[in-house]
Amino acid sequence: RGEEVEGKSFKDFLSESLSEVNRLQVEAQDAMNRFATGQTQNQADVISAVRQAELAFNMMMEIRNKLVDAYQEVLRMRV
Repeated sequence: RGEEVEGKSFKDFLSESLSEVNRLQVEAQDAMNRFATGQTQNQADVISAVRQAELAFNMMMEIRNKLVDAYQEVLRMRV
């Protein structure tokens, strides 16, 4: 079993983070669709939703990159 922080495993943390990134991307897509169909005229809300989704995705990619780097470092270790 992995390390737990505040009762949550690393696996649970990653799973919840992926779900949150997906939720933000869906919200951004919905905001863009509402704007494109004329259901809203608020550009600031659309830009904010898209930016939040972009930041969350970029953060998740950085986490993935660090995990891959750590895995590759473990593979290079001599036993």
